[in-house]
Amino acid sequence: MNQLEIIDNNINWLLFSDIRIKEGKDQGALSGWKDLTDSSLPFIYSEIVGYAITCYSWIYLKDNNKLALTAAEESFQWINKNIQNNLLPAGKINNSSGFNLKGDLQNQIYSFDNGIIIAGLLNLYKINHDSEILNLAVRIADGLIEKFWKGDRMLALLDASFNKTDYGKGKWSTISGPYHTKIAFGFIKLFKATGNPIYRDISCSLCDFGLRMQDKEGRFITNTDNLTYLHPHLYSCEGILYSGIELMDNNYIKASLKGLEWAIKLMHTNNGLLPRSTKENIEQSDCIAQLLRLLIICRSKLNTNRKLDIDNIIENLKNTLLNLYIQNGRGMGGFRYQRSFNQICTWCTMFSVQAFEFYNSMIDKDDDKLAMDLMEYYI
Repeated sequence: MNQLEIIDNNINWLLFSDIRIKEGKDQGALSGWKDLTDSSLPFIYSEIVGYAITCYSWIYLKDNNKLALTAAEESFQWINKNIQNNLLPAGKINNSSGFNLKGDLQNQIYSFDNGIIIAGLLNLYKINHDSEILNLAVRIADGLIEKFWKGDRMLALLDASFNKTDYGKGKWSTISGPYHTKIAFGFIKLFKATGNPIYRDISCSLCDFGLRMQDKEGRFITNTDNLTYLHPHLYSCEGILYSGIELMDNNYIKASLKGLEWAIKLMHTNNGLLPRSTKENIEQSDCIAQLLRLLIICRSKLNTNRKLDIDNIIENLKNTLLNLYIQNGRGMGGFRYQRSFNQICTWCTMFSVQAFEFYNSMIDKDDDKLAMDLMEYYI
């Protein structure tokens, strides 16, 4: 199967499979993953709805796919209906017997999820210029600043009453961390849309906090025990790279490149595998797709380091990601979260389809402008 067929199958899965809720009270929402064993869709995840708005907007612009634009607008409407005190809870558990992996999603509000939603809303706003979408993005951003901003960093998690919670204690996603630089995407876009400098200043502060969590080797420390998970490490690289481009800050760009070089070293010390953390030699499709996208975008910059064979690394990552693609059956078109998991992951599929599209756009090219343009609708 060639890459164009894979891309088409990915897009069809994201648009037509039952992970996208097409009717009823949750129309416009997306499930986080589908279990291939029992076909269950255990949870709706707000963060993924934010990613979906960007993803569907990108598909619309790429292919003039009107259904993708409709899907993005339906996701906006779901967010608009479910907003609580200007912010959105993490999601909700579907009717899956005994599912407790994510806790009570309706009693969790994450700053990261809401930041991803801001970026999605603004990507859709650039297409349809609907002032209601911009106004919602402003409400969410102002809600984050009011409830989550503490001096020089963003709190990660509060309960639905905006009180501290012990849920997930010790997980990287429940603490302030360098991964919050990825929500600079939304704040920078909002600054460009409104001209309000507070949103630019928040973006800079997020990146500056992230830089303080990067060691001299380029590793972003994602946990309080000096551990690094690659997924948030690459979120950090993504956010700082985008901010460096948009704010013309070369220090941010250099920090992102250093973070990518550390991830490559981690691969090499693990015999070419891209482990999900500094303590586990398990590969995960979201991490692989993230690094693949970033290396394609930064290819010309990283090729100046003669110790790195970036083109070969890109090929290896692409082939590794293909091994997690579901080629046939009821899950065709999706990507597994991990090889040992019998689940199709929604966000992993979004990251992966974009990685393959970036690969096709940039193969045999060293065009900085094209590479940086790819980040405009980065999922």
